[in-house]
Amino acid sequence: MELDLRLPYSTEGLPGLGGQLRAAPDAFVVEEIPLYEACGAGQHLYVNITKEALTSREVQRGLAEAFDLPYRAVGFAGMKDKHARTTQTFSLLVGHVDDEFVRAAPARISAKTP
Repeated sequence: MELDLRLPYSTEGLPGLGGQLRAAPDAFVVEEIPLYEACGAGQHLYVNITKEALTSREVQRGLAEAFDLPYRAVGFAGMKDKHARTTQTFSLLVGHVDDEFVRAAPARISAKTP
C-alpha cells in the first residue's frame, strides 16, 4: 500500500507570474559584513575578494598557494554560494610583515587565485 502525502497548493487555480530564477551569477549578490574592523596591526592580512563561479575553499587554496601558507592559515567566515557574485573577507596568518609585503599582496593574489 502506497500513501499519497502530497498536499494541494493554495495557488493552484491562479495564473503564474512568470520570471526566471537566478539566470546569471550577478542575479544573486552576497556581500559579507564584518563583525569588526581590522585594527591595522598584528599577524593577519585581511583581504576582501569578490568572486563568481568559485567556492570559498577554492579561493582559500589559491590564497594559501599565493602566500606559501598551509591552507588552514587562511580563514573565512562561512561558505558562500558558488553560483553567485559574493564579496567575502579572508584572513591570512602571514606573521609580522612590512609595508612592502602588504603593497605587493594584490599582485600575488591576482597571479595565483583562479
